[in-house]
Amino acid sequence: MKYCLYGTVFNNNSVVHESIKSYFNSYYDIVIVDNYSTDGTWEKLCELRKEYNLQLFRMKSSRGKGRDYALKYCKEHSLSAYFDLDTVANENFSKVFMSDVDGIELGFGGSGTLIRNREEIIKKGGWRDLNAGEDLEFKLRIGFNYSLPIVYFFDQKINQMRESRYSKNAIDLAIRLLKKYIDCTRGRNYSLRDLMIIHKKKFKIFAFLLYIIPLLLGKYSFGSGNNRVMFFYKSFSSLTNPKSLGINIDNNYIALAYPDIWKKFSYYKEYYINFNEFKEKVFQKLGKMELQKYKDVTVFAKNSFAFKNFIDAYYIGI
Repeated sequence: MKYCLYGTVFNNNSVVHESIKSYFNSYYDIVIVDNYSTDGTWEKLCELRKEYNLQLFRMKSSRGKGRDYALKYCKEHSLSAYFDLDTVANENFSKVFMSDVDGIELGFGGSGTLIRNREEIIKKGGWRDLNAGEDLEFKLRIGFNYSLPIVYFFDQKINQMRESRYSKNAIDLAIRLLKKYIDCTRGRNYSLRDLMIIHKKKFKIFAFLLYIIPLLLGKYSFGSGNNRVMFFYKSFSSLTNPKSLGINIDNNYIALAYPDIWKKFSYYKEYYINFNEFKEKVFQKLGKMELQKYKDVTVFAKNSFAFKNFIDAYYIGI
C-alpha cells in the first residue's frame, strides 16, 4: 500500500516543524503547498525537506485549491489523508491510516480528515476553491463508509485566530473575514433561515449579505438540507466502533459531541437527529460513555481523559 499525506500552509513558522514531526512516517509521502508565507514558513519547510522527505510547492491559493494541487502530486492509487500544519498527531493517526481501510472519516462530525483512495477523490472532482467550509463540502461529496470518533491530534496553542495571523492590517482582516464567511456559506449551503439562526440579532443585516453574495457566486448543494446538517447525519449513520475494523484505540481517545445548534435545525426533518436518538446509538456502538457539557456542545467521552483530549483537539487555538 502507498500512503500520501498532503496539506497546505500559510504563516505557521513557529509550529510547522512539530506538526510534520508528529505525522511523519517513513512509509508516507508528504506533499505540502505553501501559500507564499511571509513569516519564514517556506524557509523552514525547505530546511526540513530532506529529513522528512517532503515534496514542497508554492502556490497562491485557498485552502481547498492548495489541497487539490497537493493531492495531484500524491502517487497514483495511494491511500490519502489531508492534515493541518498547526496540529500535532498522536499515535492513533498512524494506527488508522495504516489499517489500509479506505473510506474513513477520522474525527466524528466534520473536524478531522478523510482517508480515501487518491483516484476516487480525483474522479469525484477533488477539492473546491474555498477558504472555509471546504472540508465539509469535500467529505460530503467524496463520501465515506466509516466515521471513527477518535481524537488523533491536538491543536497547537496559537494566540491569534487564523485570519488575524494572515492579515496585514484591520482592513485586510475585515476583507479576509468577509471572504471566509462567504466561502463558509457556499461550502455549507446555508439558507437565509440558517444564517438568521446562526448569527445574533445585531448581525441580521450581515446575514442577509452573506446569503445574497454566495447565492450569486453559487452554493454547493447535495440535498434538501444545508451541508452541515447533512454531514452530521452522514457521520451519525456511519458511526463505527474502531474495534470492528480491527483498530485498537485506547479509551482515553474515544470521544464525540452533539452540538446545541442541531436543536435549532430541527426543521430539516429528513436529517434531524434528536439528542436521545443520538445518545442511544452512541451507547449501542461504543458502549457506555460519560456526558459532559462544554460551551456549545455535549461531549460524549469514554472517561475524563478522553474529554480533556477532545477539548485539546477541537477547542484549543480556535
